[in-house]
Amino acid sequence: MRQPTRLLTFMGSHALAGALGALVILTAILVTDIGHLGTLVFGGGTIEWVALSLLASGMVVTFSSVAMAVGVFSLAQGPQRVLTAEDEAELAADGRAPTGPGRHRRQDGADRPGASCVRTDADKRL
Repeated sequence: MRQPTRLLTFMGSHALAGALGALVILTAILVTDIGHLGTLVFGGGTIEWVALSLLASGMVVTFSSVAMAVGVFSLAQGPQRVLTAEDEAELAADGRAPTGPGRHRRQDGADRPGASCVRTDADKRL
């Protein structure tokens, strides 16, 4: 059960970072009274805490979701590096030379549109 724990820790840390970022930005917005939002929330009404809690919860949910999405999208399937001249020479020797930005030529000579110009360790086994 080590993998689910690592995943929950990974997602939780990103959610916490997003929540802290949301609270910092909300505090800055209310203190600087951008758009008179601070005056509106703390304008002497009897239900200030409702407005503040709704505003804070909406921002925390939004920022936490964005932070978790950034964390998930930043996951890599392995170490990646940009192709160097030596890599391109090796690919050319194998008949898989890049034919332009975002394209590689397969060994049978057919173009593979959308193939990445980033080489992973899995390419070495091909």
